[in-house]
Amino acid sequence: MKKFITVVVLSLVIIEAFLSSPSVFALPPSEESGDPSIRKYESKKDLKLEEQRIAEKEETYLKDKIDLLNAVTLREVHQEIGQDYIEYLVPVVVNRQEKFYYCGPAAVKTVLGAMGVVTESQEFYATNMNTDIEGFTWNYKLRDELNNYQNQNSFASYYIDTETKSDFKGYLDWSFKLKGFPVVYSVRAHELYKYNDTEREIYHYVTGSGMVEYNSGLTELRITDSWYIDYGRGSVLGNYYETLDSVYGAIKGRPLIW
Repeated sequence: MKKFITVVVLSLVIIEAFLSSPSVFALPPSEESGDPSIRKYESKKDLKLEEQRIAEKEETYLKDKIDLLNAVTLREVHQEIGQDYIEYLVPVVVNRQEKFYYCGPAAVKTVLGAMGVVTESQEFYATNMNTDIEGFTWNYKLRDELNNYQNQNSFASYYIDTETKSDFKGYLDWSFKLKGFPVVYSVRAHELYKYNDTEREIYHYVTGSGMVEYNSGLTELRITDSWYIDYGRGSVLGNYYETLDSVYGAIKGRPLIW
């Protein structure tokens, strides 16, 4: 009983801090990146659509904050005695990308499949997103492709620019803990532990399929990767875990599609 009261009191403190925090939603910076897939928009119409997407996502996110914290509290109260971690995992099927620049189409197929959609081929999504023509996938086209084939979540492409690690984790809490939705990270993969500090710069879409929180305070994020090369720590294809710090560092200044 004492443990339950402590958890509830702590949750009330967290809720007050959560709701009083300023909005951190913003449009992406205007600077060009060395990676063409995160260049911003092809027209003012695209920019206007993105402004609308971000406003809608902010409204949903703010509305769901108390529900999210209540859900987390209940899971903590009912967790198995002696268990030193809690898993929030989204069931996914791994899709190996069919071309070296098909990480975008593979991510779309993985995310839609996890949301219960009967998926098409990677080539189908690549055609829709002009991936073969461009040689990469624009992040906002990936976002639109996800929204074209499901109505459970209105995905937004949101740049992790000025956000703190805590802000970033808040978006993942909403996706994994409350909604059970996967996300897409646009990362500098060469900065991830699994890629073993490879000297080659790799700009890459990977699917975020959950997280594990340990009582020690450590948070690990589960990555579902469509690439398949071994950089010295085993093939990167499939599911593996990276620390929150690792993913936050690799996505800083790049889009989170959630």
